[in-house]
Amino acid sequence: MRFALVIVLVMAGVGCATATAGAPVPQSSPLLGGGDGNLQDLSGLSGTAQFDYGCPPKKVLLIRCGPSACDLDVCGSVHRYMAFHGINSVNWLDVTSMYPASSLPPPLPK
Repeated sequence: MRFALVIVLVMAGVGCATATAGAPVPQSSPLLGGGDGNLQDLSGLSGTAQFDYGCPPKKVLLIRCGPSACDLDVCGSVHRYMAFHGINSVNWLDVTSMYPASSLPPPLPK
C-alpha cells in the first residue's frame, strides 16, 4: 500500500506533458522532452508493452509522456507505464491498475 501511495503522489505532482499523440513509440533510445526541461529515455518502453500485451510495434502508440510516466495506446487499450531508473538502465512497469479509469486519457481514434 505504501508503494502505491508513493507512485500516486509522484504522478499527481508531475503531470504528463503532451508528446506527439499517435506516434509509434520508438524502438531505439530517444530522449523525449517532458515539457519541464527534463528528458525521458524511452528505450525499452515499446518492447515492454509489446511483451506485456502481445501487441505488434505498429500498434503501440504514444498518447502522452512526462518525466516519470507515459500513457500508451496498446492495441486500442490505454496503459500507463512508469519509468524506474537504474545505474545504466531504465525499466518500465505497467502501473495502470493503480489509477482509476477516469484519470487515464481515452484511446486514440482509429
